[in-house]
Amino acid sequence: MKRSAKIIITDDNDNILVLRRSLSHPFWGKHLDFPGGIIEKDETPETGILREVKEETGLDLDEDNLKLDISKNKNFGYHAFVFEYNLKGNEPDIKISWEHDKYQWISKKELIDLSMPEEVDWFYKLIVEYLKNNSI
Repeated sequence: MKRSAKIIITDDNDNILVLRRSLSHPFWGKHLDFPGGIIEKDETPETGILREVKEETGLDLDEDNLKLDISKNKNFGYHAFVFEYNLKGNEPDIKISWEHDKYQWISKKELIDLSMPEEVDWFYKLIVEYLKNNSI
């Protein structure tokens, strides 16, 4: 079974880091996204999400401050993990990878109020639904 992880990164003002996929991304170009991706066979979900965050944003996160919000099997051969992480202090310098062309910090309410595209990454939809029903 393949494993994938995404992360909800918040700042001290409870804004959420949201990325926008570049046109060169193989799936859902120009759609909003959260940092994360495939967890390699030799990785734990925690080490996998930390690697993905570093690759996609340049951020070095501390594993001790990760919180697991969702761990569930999807019906098409994936196990999905969603983590949460609160950054402390000043807004960090984000260095996005080729997979994304833009980032923004957005409030939970603003994110939930955005219209959901008809064709959308199931992980994005999972996280937005989670945010609608849970406090972070």
